[in-house]
Amino acid sequence: MSGLRFRYDIQILRGIAVLLVLLYHAGIGPFKAGYLGVDIFFVISGFLITSMISKQMHDESFSFLDFYFRRAKRLLPVAYVVIGLTLVGSTLTLTHSNFHDFFNQLLGSITFTANFALYDQSGYFEGESKAKPLLHMWSLAIEEQFYLLLPACLFFLKRRFWKAGAAIATITSLVLCYYYIHENHEFTFFMLPFRAWELGLGCIGALYIRSNNLKTFARLAFWPSLVALIVIPVFPISPIHPYHDAVIVCIATLLIIVHQSEWLNQPKRLRALGKIGDWSYTLYLVHWPLFALASSAFLYQKMDISIRTGLLALSFVISIILYYTIEKPIHQHNFAKKRHLVLPLILASLLLAGSALFIDYKNDKGPDYEYMRRHNYGLGISCSQEGLYEKLPQCQTSDEPEVMVWGDSYAMHLVPGIAKLATDGMIQATKSACAPFLGYSFYLLPQKNLDWAKNCADFNKTVLKALEDMTSVKTVVLSSPYSATARLTYPGIFQKNGEGEYENIQISMDYAIKAMQQTVSRLHALGKKVVVVSPPPRGGYNKGECLERKNEDKITISPNADCEIILDPKRLQSSADEFLERTDTEGIAPVIYLSDYLCENKNCKTQFDDGTFVYRDGGHLAVEGSEKLFMTTPLFDDIMRQAR
Repeated sequence: MSGLRFRYDIQILRGIAVLLVLLYHAGIGPFKAGYLGVDIFFVISGFLITSMISKQMHDESFSFLDFYFRRAKRLLPVAYVVIGLTLVGSTLTLTHSNFHDFFNQLLGSITFTANFALYDQSGYFEGESKAKPLLHMWSLAIEEQFYLLLPACLFFLKRRFWKAGAAIATITSLVLCYYYIHENHEFTFFMLPFRAWELGLGCIGALYIRSNNLKTFARLAFWPSLVALIVIPVFPISPIHPYHDAVIVCIATLLIIVHQSEWLNQPKRLRALGKIGDWSYTLYLVHWPLFALASSAFLYQKMDISIRTGLLALSFVISIILYYTIEKPIHQHNFAKKRHLVLPLILASLLLAGSALFIDYKNDKGPDYEYMRRHNYGLGISCSQEGLYEKLPQCQTSDEPEVMVWGDSYAMHLVPGIAKLATDGMIQATKSACAPFLGYSFYLLPQKNLDWAKNCADFNKTVLKALEDMTSVKTVVLSSPYSATARLTYPGIFQKNGEGEYENIQISMDYAIKAMQQTVSRLHALGKKVVVVSPPPRGGYNKGECLERKNEDKITISPNADCEIILDPKRLQSSADEFLERTDTEGIAPVIYLSDYLCENKNCKTQFDDGTFVYRDGGHLAVEGSEKLFMTTPLFDDIMRQAR
C-alpha cells in the first residue's frame, strides 16, 4: 500500500480470513460460519484504503487517476487470468442453462457489478449457488463500488467532518442492514448500502487510530478479539448473515488492527499465516471456481473428503504460481506510461466478454434446454402468489372450475398436466414453499422467517375462505413434498382449530397429521372431495441438470451420470414418507403416489421415450414432463376416482 508502513499483523488477519473461507467452502473442519472471513476482509480493506487516501490528501499528493490506476494494477491482471481460466473450464463442465448465467456473472465481474448480476440469479427457483463459478466476485464488486465512492467523499468533505461523516455513514448502513435483512435477505446480502458498514468500520479505525481511548480499549480487548475471530466462525450465534456474528467479527478485526500488536508483528511468529496472507487475494480468486466447476461435474452432490482436500491443495498450487508470476510482478512494476497497462486490461475485458458471448451464442444453436427446464409455475408466474390468496382470472381455465390444485411448487408442477385433462376447468391456489395446511407452517431463517410462516398460514386460510364461494369446485388436489412440515429439526407455528393466535412450536409428525386432519375436515364440511398427490421420486440429485449434461457431453463424475433413479423400498426416499403413509392409512385422505406412474420394477423414468424431460430440476416436473405424464398414464382419472 503506497506510502503506508507494512503491517505484518494485517497479513496474518488476511491469512486467517482466507483460510476461514477456503475451509468453509471445502467443508473441512468445524468452521460452520467460515464465510465470516469475507467480513474480515471488508474491515481490512476499509482501513487500508482510508489510511492511504487520508495520508495522501494530508500531504496534498492524492490523485484520482493514480488511485484508480493503482487499484487496477493491484486487482485486475490476476483476476482476468482467473476469469479466463474459469471461462475455459466452464465450457467443459457447465450446461447451456448454467453457462448463460455464467456469462452474466462474467460481465458483472469485469464491470464491478457482479453483486447485481448474482442478486438477479438468486431466488427459490434459481440454480444452485455451486453452479455459479464467479459467485465469489460479489465481494470484490462491493469493494470496488466502495472505492468509487470513498475518495470522492473524502475529497469533497472538509477534513474536520471526516470522522463524524464516517461514523454516521457506518451506523446508517448497519441500521439499514439490520432492518432490511428480515425484509429481503438476498438484497441485503449483495448490496453495498447494507454492507458498507463493514468497510466503514475500517474507515473509522483509520481515522480514529490516534485516539488514546480507542487504542487503550483495543489493547484491553486484543486477546478476546483474537479468540472471537476463531470461535464465532465455529460457534455462530445467528442463523442469518450479515447479522450479530458479522458485527462481532468486524469489531474484533477493527480492534486487532488498531492495537497494532507487537506479538502479531513479529515476522518469525505465525510465519505460515503471514505467507498465506500474501497469497490471500489469489487464493480467494482461484478456490471458488475450482470447487464450483468440480461440484458441477459431480451433479452438486457432496464430494468425498479426499476430492475436497485435493481441490484445496490445487487452489494453493495455482494461487502461488499466479502470485509469483502475475500478481506480485505487475503490482511492483513501475509502468512508465499508464497506457502500457490500461490498454491491455481494456483489450482483456473485451476478449473475455466477446469469447463468453460467442460461446453463449453458439450454445443457442442447439436444443433450448433453458426453455425445456424453465420454471414450472403452473398456469403462470402470477399464480405463485406472494401475499394472501387472490382468485386471479389467469390462474383458472374456466369460469366454473371443477378442480382446485392447492399447495406449493409441488402443486404448481402438476397444473400443466391437470389443465390438459380437466375438461370442466381447474383453478390454481399456490404459494412457493407453503404446504396446504390450515394454521400450521414451518419457518427457517433467513429466507423463511416467522412473518413468512404466518403469511403462509394466512394464505391457506384465505384459500379456504375463497372455496366457500366456489360452488363449482368439487375436488381439491393437495400437493407438497411435506418434508419441511414433517422435519423435526424445523421450528414452526400452529393455530389450534385454525383460529386464534399462533403459537411457536417445534415441528413434529403429530402436529403435521393434526393440521392435515383439520384441513381435510374443513374441506369436507364445504362439500369438497380431497386427494393428496405425493412428490415424484427424487433420487438425491438434479435430474434435469443431469439429462442436459448427458445430452451436451459435459464432464460428469457421479454415480448418477446415467441419470437414472432406482427406487428404494421407500416410495419417496424423503423424510415425508411416514407422513404420507399415515395420511393414507389413517383414513385422513387418499394419497396418489407419482412413483406408481413413473416407475416400473424399481426403475423410474427421468426422460420419456421421445426425449421429453420428466424433471426440470431435482424434484419438480418440467412443464412438458407434467403434460406428458398426465397424457400417457391414467393419473388424472385415478385422482378424480380416488378423491373422497
